[in-house]
Amino acid sequence: MVVIIGFSAKVYIKAMEPINQAEKVAKEKAENEANLQTVKRVTLYNGNETYYIIDGITQEDEEVYVWVSADSEDEVIIKNKEDGISKEEAIEKVKNKKNPNDIISVNLGMEKSIPLWEISYKTGEGLLNYYVIDYETGNEELKILENL
Repeated sequence: MVVIIGFSAKVYIKAMEPINQAEKVAKEKAENEANLQTVKRVTLYNGNETYYIIDGITQEDEEVYVWVSADSEDEVIIKNKEDGISKEEAIEKVKNKKNPNDIISVNLGMEKSIPLWEISYKTGEGLLNYYVIDYETGNEELKILENL
């Protein structure tokens, strides 16, 4: 049993190496491009393109989000948090428009160079839905996938 667990752990660690390396590169790129002093969180968004989103604080003490493309070496987009709607505001917009039963996740992402919030939720019937809105305005519905 110990051998099986050890072998499984080694396989898992080996399989995660490329992902961990790509995240490390994205984090370093964000630190350099946005002049970050602190990285609070790194998340991954897989849409039509893949982005690493870094939540951080600059040397000037500004809170920013940095989108680093995993598909294009040169694409790095930096936005001050105050220039977009907050996670809480994104949730409120979904609650007001769609009346979800349960919010599953709220993630930053990027589609066609447009920063966005992707909110996944379930209806009262237990159906999965995705509501995607513009990060900066919160008004433009970029994509809606319902009743999955």
